[in-house]
Amino acid sequence: MMAGRPKIWNSKEELQKQIDEYIKSCYNSKGEQIKPFTLSGLAYGIGIDRRTLLNYKYDDEFFPTLKRYKDLCENYAEEQLFLGKNVAGVIFAMKNNYEWQDKQVSEHQGGISLFASEVEKKANKLDG
Repeated sequence: MMAGRPKIWNSKEELQKQIDEYIKSCYNSKGEQIKPFTLSGLAYGIGIDRRTLLNYKYDDEFFPTLKRYKDLCENYAEEQLFLGKNVAGVIFAMKNNYEWQDKQVSEHQGGISLFASEVEKKANKLDG
């Protein structure tokens, strides 16, 4: 954390209490989830901005508590992929918030020279 700036929480237990209250607010009185678990939702719910919340990951005391909540958010987002609702939005969130990435595998087996020679043969036929 930055020197001189007072901490928002005096203990990880205080932070956990606010996280628990936010999670509870994501459910209605019937126990049905009515809004997703998000980092920005938690930040808004406790009256700070998302960047401030994320900066607490650099504080050894608060890191495990925030990591566990972030894992909950990531799990929630990943589950949404299997529900098929707004998959593009979920993918965007996963890439930007949880370091997911598309992985493309390209294999090269030396076929370029063969391809080049085929192009050359065809070009010679046209010229000749």
